[in-house]
Parts: sequence; structure tokens; C-alpha cells
Amino acid sequence: MFYLEQLQHSGIIWLLLAAAIISAFYHSKLSFAVLSLSLLMAFWLEHISIIGGIIICAGLAVAKLQALTQGILKLVLQTAVVLWMIALAAHLLPGFSNLHVLEQVLTGENSIPFSLYLNLDKPLILFALLLLIPDILKQQALHKPLLNIINKKQFMAIITLTILSVYAIAYGFGLLKFEASVPTWLWVFALNNLIITCVVEEAFFRGFIQTKLSNKLNPVLAIVITSCLFGIAHFAGGLAYVLVATIAGVLYGFTYLYTGRLSAAIAVHFILNIGHLLLFTYPMAK
Repeated sequence: MFYLEQLQHSGIIWLLLAAAIISAFYHSKLSFAVLSLSLLMAFWLEHISIIGGIIICAGLAVAKLQALTQGILKLVLQTAVVLWMIALAAHLLPGFSNLHVLEQVLTGENSIPFSLYLNLDKPLILFALLLLIPDILKQQALHKPLLNIINKKQFMAIITLTILSVYAIAYGFGLLKFEASVPTWLWVFALNNLIITCVVEEAFFRGFIQTKLSNKLNPVLAIVITSCLFGIAHFAGGLAYVLVATIAGVLYGFTYLYTGRLSAAIAVHFILNIGHLLLFTYPMAK
């Protein structure tokens, strides 16, 4: 079932949230102003409670405070923020009423039922990351040795072949079957998946974890470790799903390393996800 009435009633919250996320790529201060409007609207429409508001303020305050500290205290505060972000992603913190827009819908007869919530908690990760690493969404230093080996045409060929390989491996494990579909709720899925899911996940895994590891380790090893963590984050789908997600993580990490743009990794992530929905059983085969 598609709960269109609920979306019409509370959709302004997520429109403002989407605007805040998009504006973060261009003007950080503006993004926080729009985020505040979104959260105030969410509080007014009872999608965030007082407890939720306290949790949001506390997490963002610690993320801001760590920038003013050094040494062990800075590490402790950053660790606290990372744990806060993980708890948000896992929906473990109270005070949030995420909007239920899809309930047990089917993309086709071979797909398992799928439900979708528009989250308020998970997107906050991006804004905490902006406080931890203010330039996280900006162009990063290009990996010149990689650029000398692979030209743009070869890069695009690698991306295309890897996406097809991810589908093929998932198909081989029985996770997917061919099942083309264009559901009526495609626009809701696409907007949510691009602006919330892909942006937040790429900012955390590639912009934060991979970048931090690359400062300490070989960039290739950083991609491997980050991709394994990305795969583990999808453990709910089973071991085969973890493996497929890990390979996809390598693809996103390679894209980020080659282009230096988080937006490029986000685009590849979204292309893979939307192709999954349109061409195969979603989220998995029966």
C-alpha cells in the first residue's frame, strides 16, 4: 500500500530536509538553516518528540565541540559522535517517528514484499559529518598514479562492467531474478534513495571512513577495509548480500578515489540501486 495521504500531510518535512541536504553541497550554513526549519516542522507535526530533539542537539553539539578540542579529548568526542551516528543509522535512538509511505508493496510476482520509511534520524548523519569534516563534500585530491594508468574511457568501462558484475553475482546467488517494473511509487523511492540513502551512506563510508583510512594507509587498502565495513552494514540480508554489498562498496570507493568527488560515488550508487529496482526483483527474489 502507498500511503499518499500521510505523505501529503507531512511531506513538507522531508521536502525541507531534502533541500537542506542538497544545499549542503553548495552552502553549509544555509543547509543548517534549512535543516532547522525541517526539524521544527517535524516537532510541530509530532514526528520528533522532546527526547528526540534533545538527542539531536546533543549529538550535533558534541560534533561541533570536538572541533575546538585537541588530543585525547578530541578523539573521545569524535568516537562519541560516530557511535551516535551508527545508532541513528540503526534507528536505535528514541524520539523519532519516521514516515511510513510504503507497506508490503510488490514490484512483481517474483519479488518479496517491500516497505519504505522516510527517515528523520539517518539523514542527521550528514550534518554531523559536516561538523566533523567541513570540506567533506568538496573535491578531494586526485590520485595521480591512478589517473596515469586509467583514462576516462577506461574508467567508465570499469564502472559499467562492475555494475553488471554486481548484478550477475547477486543473480548467481539467487538474490535477484529478472523482473522489469515501473511501480507507481518510483518517484518516492528514487528521491528518497538518492537524496537520503545514497548521499548519507557515501558521505559516511567514503567521505569519512575511507578518507580517514587513506590518510593512514595505502588508498587501495583503505577502499578494501571501507568496503568490508559497508558490506557488514548490510548483514540483515544474509552473507551473500554482505558479499554483494562489499563488491559494490569497492566500486563506490574506486569511483571516489579516481574522481575525488563524493557526488560521483553517490551517482554510481544510485544508478546501481535504481537499476536494481527497474530491472530485477526488489529488494530480493522470493
